Amino acid sequence: MNISEHDKIEAIRISEIINKIDRIDNDYFHVITDEMNQYQPFLLSILLGYRYDLKPEEHGEIIKTVFIIWEYFRENNNIRHKKLTEQHFERILKRNLGMLKYLEGESDPAELLNITGSDLDHLKSKALLSGIFYRFDSQPILMKIDSGTRGTILIGMKSIIECFEEIGNEKR
Repeated sequence: MNISEHDKIEAIRISEIINKIDRIDNDYFHVITDEMNQYQPFLLSILLGYRYDLKPEEHGEIIKTVFIIWEYFRENNNIRHKKLTEQHFERILKRNLGMLKYLEGESDPAELLNITGSDLDHLKSKALLSGIFYRFDSQPILMKIDSGTRGTILIGMKSIIECFEEIGNEKR
């Protein structure tokens, strides 16, 4: 995986977004959920789906994680005009799950690194995904979520990012 100067600049931006989301108050919470409901209501459906598998404090951290993704993409005009659909999300999620299944059968460490690096090279939002991974490895509440659930959530977050990248890059 190649890390560009742009990726380094984005890492600073992601750090600022994470700090902002970690300090949100009720007013901002309502502003951002209203915005998501208006422009990307499927994101709220995803959040509602997670609440059944998580403790309230865990769900709160997942809400913050989705808010980080929203904050990153929210100024993109395409994101405000074209809605993410369940079909789009499922297509990307299925592709990511297929890649994981393929990786399970790969035993050569060099090939595993090559495949995952290749998968991540197309991602323009590497810093965002890295920030989310870091969050899952540093926030005590997120670290306590069982590994299977954590993996499922992280694949979902990666899929949301990839969907938004596709929407954001479409010609209107």
